[in-house]
Amino acid sequence: NVALIITFLLLNILNSMNLEKNTTRKEIIDLKNIKQYLEKNNFKNTNINFYTNDYLVKHLWLNLDNKYLTTIDGFSSSQSDKQLESIVLNIFKLFNIQNVEFIEILDETNKYGQNRNNFAAEYFNYKYSVNFIRHYKPLINEYTNNEIKIIKNVSPLLSYYAIIPNSEKIRLLNKYKKLNLDQIIYPDLIILKRNTFFNEKSILGKYKDIYSNNNYIILKNDM
Repeated sequence: NVALIITFLLLNILNSMNLEKNTTRKEIIDLKNIKQYLEKNNFKNTNINFYTNDYLVKHLWLNLDNKYLTTIDGFSSSQSDKQLESIVLNIFKLFNIQNVEFIEILDETNKYGQNRNNFAAEYFNYKYSVNFIRHYKPLINEYTNNEIKIIKNVSPLLSYYAIIPNSEKIRLLNKYKKLNLDQIIYPDLIILKRNTFFNEKSILGKYKDIYSNNNYIILKNDM
């Protein structure tokens, strides 16, 4: 019985490794095809407004000497908090993220008992980072009892944990609600990686699917 269990586990591990290897190979091929499409259709050294939700595509776009890139990850962005907020909220509104969904995103840590709010960490880097010594707002009235418990148990040496305080949740939500559809900036070109948070089917405005493969889709502003 033990031998069978060990054999079964080894087969599962090998199968997972093989699946990951094949997936990575397919993504590389699809990314290469994206590059070839952009080169063939003269998307090089352009001034067009571009957005992507994929790190590799972002670098591919810049390697083609294109000048503008809408980036909303706090780690690589040089924009101020105010500028970054406006861009993030614009992209969320562009993909028709409803207010209820946005509330759940902001309240992810409290609702699901996680130690890290992905929205805060991805888009604002260390701004909302928390530990025993550091937190963006005072603990009382700004964090739930569960969040306070998490914060007090995080070592001052760690900056990985991120929790959005209550007043910031309210401020961001109000700002999002006030963003009208006629204020949205529509990128000229969008390259989305499939199976991620943003979906091409929910996008606002008129966008035309001009190229797609298993992992990526290119959308062109048709307005």
